[in-house]
Amino acid sequence: METTKKRSQYFKYIRHLHRILAPIMLFPLLLTTITGIIYQIKAQIKAARSAAFIWALCPKQILYC
Repeated sequence: METTKKRSQYFKYIRHLHRILAPIMLFPLLLTTITGIIYQIKAQIKAARSAAFIWALCPKQILYC
């Protein structure tokens, strides 16, 4: 019976620790994902704008500029 109480207290402590640490560990993952998505969107927009600019510089040779 004593080991059951110890085991129960141990798992209670582990659950409590998990509740505290899980949001802290999740924050960097979410931050990395969000900033990575924003970076990729900005890179695509920048590439599209520069491609339009190159096309304006040499409209007859779009593939060769």
